[in-house]
Amino acid sequence: MVKLKFIFDKEYDKATANNMLFTKRYTQEDIENMDSLYCASDKVLKKTQKMYQKTWDRVNDDFFKLIKKITGYDWAFDNYECVISVINPGASNQGNSNRILLWWRMNPYYLMRIVGHELVLHHYQHILRRYYSKEKLNDGQLWALSETAAYTLTSLPKEIQKLWPWHINYMGNHMSGMGYPQLDEIRLKLKEPFLKRKNFDDYIMKGIKLIKKYSKIGVIKK
Repeated sequence: MVKLKFIFDKEYDKATANNMLFTKRYTQEDIENMDSLYCASDKVLKKTQKMYQKTWDRVNDDFFKLIKKITGYDWAFDNYECVISVINPGASNQGNSNRILLWWRMNPYYLMRIVGHELVLHHYQHILRRYYSKEKLNDGQLWALSETAAYTLTSLPKEIQKLWPWHINYMGNHMSGMGYPQLDEIRLKLKEPFLKRKNFDDYIMKGIKLIKKYSKIGVIKK
């Protein structure tokens, strides 16, 4: 059975933060202060790790089984790691390793769907990159489709809703507030194709057809 373990990796956390400065979630000064944050928050971080792990373990097996069943694709790895960050809200590393990243500030129960979101984002990018490479989608298009799939698979399937019934809204305008209004538009357009899909590959192809109309999706304006 696939498992997720919560860990600390300060260097990975700092490297991820540097790579995501463009999102403007934090500043270079925030990154420079990360060492002091780790020192000052050591006991709290360890308690957070225990809470996160205990809460996630309640749904771990069901989650990985259900997503495999819904998508029809095996997970890329047998074991995943979630690096607990002191400043970064979340990152999935585009499916390039068995790691995701989330920060320490979340309510453990609210966290359950967020962890699921990052894992599905990771899983969907892996599916697109491995099985749909001939479609030649750019990084922004891959990201947009994977974000959409992550929102979809953590909110719409009835089986998944049972894992976190307190947190199943489809988040209609969530990304507009972060500077990605097109992503909300895409997500709304792909809701019905998911609900009425013949199979999961049918949903994937409809998403690919749609995203090809958004060649600059994900591009950050400086």
